[in-house]
Amino acid sequence: MTITARTLMAAKAKTEDGDFPVRELFFSSRDWTLRHVLVDLGGWLSREEVLVTIRRFERPDDSGWPLAMSRAELDDAPMLDPASEPAPDLPPVVIGPFGNTFSPLLAATVGMEESMPETSGDDAPSDVMRDGSGRVFRLERMSEWIGREAFGPEGPLGEITDFRMTDDFRMTDALLKGDGIVSLSRFRRLADQGHAVFG
Repeated sequence: MTITARTLMAAKAKTEDGDFPVRELFFSSRDWTLRHVLVDLGGWLSREEVLVTIRRFERPDDSGWPLAMSRAELDDAPMLDPASEPAPDLPPVVIGPFGNTFSPLLAATVGMEESMPETSGDDAPSDVMRDGSGRVFRLERMSEWIGREAFGPEGPLGEITDFRMTDDFRMTDALLKGDGIVSLSRFRRLADQGHAVFG
């Protein structure tokens, strides 16, 4: 069974205490490795989404995606509820000697975030950190990458429809509309317009 992002996002996290829908995958674009999975513990009318480290998941099979956690452990997992997160206050802006504006407080904050290492522990801390784009620990949301346009040196390659990955959940290739494939080792950057640029 080939592991793809769409397969995992359509799977149910299978535990001894029940099966739970997978809502999102979070990965690092530095090494293309899945890091966290958003699992929904809620019922028919509610969502109760918690972050689970990829280290607690096994290789998926035909019956689902085995998750080595009890319901009690899942209940203690950090919740992700961006809707309840208050909007940040913007720091004051200073006008410089040449008429340029800048924010010393914002510059210092961005510098601190840049220097913070990505989490690699077994579990995310209870105070899950998110930035304005909804990223967790500066990780990427899989749902925001599926559907992106991919461009190469000669122009458009096509729309990204899925990602293929190894048994240890490291992404290797982007699958493109029309059966195209591009290796993630060729990825260069995200353009300002939102498309992925490959070499």
